[in-house]
Amino acid sequence: MKIFAAVGNHAGFIPAYGESVVPSDRDIPHGFWYEIPDSSIIRSGNPFFVPDFDTRFVALPSIAVRICKLGKGIAPRFVPRYYDEVTFGLSVVAADRLGDSMVRGLPWTPAVAFDGSCMLGRFIPAEECGGKFLIKAGGNEVAWSLDSACRHIGEIISEISRGCTIKTGDIILPYISSAGIRLLPGDHISVMTTDSSNILEINVK
Repeated sequence: MKIFAAVGNHAGFIPAYGESVVPSDRDIPHGFWYEIPDSSIIRSGNPFFVPDFDTRFVALPSIAVRICKLGKGIAPRFVPRYYDEVTFGLSVVAADRLGDSMVRGLPWTPAVAFDGSCMLGRFIPAEECGGKFLIKAGGNEVAWSLDSACRHIGEIISEISRGCTIKTGDIILPYISSAGIRLLPGDHISVMTTDSSNILEINVK
C-alpha cells in the first residue's frame, strides 16, 4: 500500500492558533506531492507519541481518499471511479527539519515520512462526505472545508497517476494545507463531520 500526499491545493486553513510550515504556497511547485510509507499510519483511537528528533511537530489537515481500482494515467473525469471511501487525515511534519530541508534543497522525506506521521480517521462512503469537518485540538476549534480547495480532486489524482500506478488500498491526501496544528503532549485531537459524527480521535503523548 502506498500513501500519496499532495501539497498546496488548499488555502482555507488559517486558524489563529495554527502554525505555518510552508512560508507560501508559491514556494511549492505545481503538482507537487510526496509519498509516505504505510508504517507511518496511526488509526483513530491510537496515540501519537511526539518524537524527539525535532522541537516542533505540526499536523496538516486534508481529506483522505482510498483507492478501489488499479489505474495509471487516469483522465480527470474518470477519477471518481477509482475511489469509493474517504476520511479526514492529518499529515504530521517535523516543522524545523522541513524548513531546513526546503532551504537547503534537500529531500523532504526525513521530515514527513517517519512513523506516526499520517493520522487517519474512520473511512466513510464517498457519497456521504459533505466536505466539511470540525477540528478540535488543544482546547480550540476550527472548521476545515473543501470549499477552500484550490484545484479539483480529479486533476490532482490524475497527475499522481501519470507517474505512479495507483492500486486498490492506496491512500491519497490531495489537499495538504500549508498551515496546521502544533502537537504538544497532553493534547487531544478530534474531528467531526457536519452531522456531528466523530470520525477521528487521537491523544498526543
